[in-house]
Amino acid sequence: MAKWHFDGESVVIGLDVGWSEIKKSCAIAVEGLTVPQNESSWKAYHGGARPLAVGLFRYCDLITQIQKVFATIGKGPHRGIVVLDGPIGPNGQPSQNRSVDSQFTRGEFHGRMQPSPVEGESGRHYTAVTDSIVKCLFRGAGVDYNAGLWDGAAVGNRFCVYETHPTVGLALLLPQQNIETLPSRKRPRRITASTTVHSEANTPFVRAKSDWYWQLGAGQWIAQQALDCKSVGRETNHERVAGLYCLAVAKLLSEAPQNVVAVGADDGVYVIPAVVDNSWENGLNRIGILRGTLAPTDQKQYALAMSFPPVAVENSPTCDESDDAEKGDETILILNDDGGVWVQHNDWLEGLEPIVVVQALDEHGERIRLQQSAREDGTQWCPQSTEHKTLQLAKRRGFNGDHLSKENAYAIPIAVISSGP
Repeated sequence: MAKWHFDGESVVIGLDVGWSEIKKSCAIAVEGLTVPQNESSWKAYHGGARPLAVGLFRYCDLITQIQKVFATIGKGPHRGIVVLDGPIGPNGQPSQNRSVDSQFTRGEFHGRMQPSPVEGESGRHYTAVTDSIVKCLFRGAGVDYNAGLWDGAAVGNRFCVYETHPTVGLALLLPQQNIETLPSRKRPRRITASTTVHSEANTPFVRAKSDWYWQLGAGQWIAQQALDCKSVGRETNHERVAGLYCLAVAKLLSEAPQNVVAVGADDGVYVIPAVVDNSWENGLNRIGILRGTLAPTDQKQYALAMSFPPVAVENSPTCDESDDAEKGDETILILNDDGGVWVQHNDWLEGLEPIVVVQALDEHGERIRLQQSAREDGTQWCPQSTEHKTLQLAKRRGFNGDHLSKENAYAIPIAVISSGP
């Protein structure tokens, strides 16, 4: 049986933090790691100078996978860097709201990105989960826990864990977008143009602004300028995209720390690429560059030009609009086909085992059981009960069309209750 293999070079890891015990809301992205093909939770990307793999996991499985990665890396992981998307304070777990989180909800940043506050029930849970993962990373590396803010120095022979924010970082790689064109969990949208991933007729609905920026062109910057692996730019899964972005920042920190900056204040920072579109320069200087030097430039070449407005779902479901809202069991069920539910538009289904049970988080509140359709490629699911056919679910909530389609779609806020037999 094929074994895991690490190429023995520098340790560079990106980690997307989630806490769902049902959905695979966590991602681990590792450069230099070759994973056997029978490891179904992992996906390999080819064409780069080093092998690259990203795994999707439930929170309950994440610690085991981190341990497995470090066991594969073997001796010497005391030298390396991990960048993750969870909140880290100057001495580890923050307990109060941080300036950087609130600043990116104001001025020109408002509506284009929406970081989560540390305080409040979900914020406290987010920081606790992040802290447990960070401590696991240090244990795996065999060094004492020493999480904190990036000090501007090269990694050298240290093992370091730092924070970034995918939505913020990916937005900054592009010119400021028209807020009216952006998606949210209340308004999933499709790009009406051909991307590097999809033809114009087959672009997916996305719920998260980070995925939107990635597909508009920020993913191409990450693939070409940071990870040097073109196949990375064709990824569309939300968690993998976040993990790959974190990996890109980690690689820049590891190889060329002058190409990153730490934006924020003494109570917390996001480490992001120094290259940003020049439309953001004034706003970033107002927030504060704690470490490093910005490299503002014209990034229009990486921004897809759209001739027509994006296609949005017909309704606007009542839910939290933050990208971070789906790190738990909640998500959005997008219905755009009378025959079933497509994974392309509902990437949270990827890796789940049938039967998947979800509960509508609206006034109807029904539990919907989803099974895989007869398609052998596993790209479509369908409701198990005839009472829950996709068109009926939409019509029950006020959908007026005769058919669901990519131009006439409907969204339902849900919680994933269970997955498996």
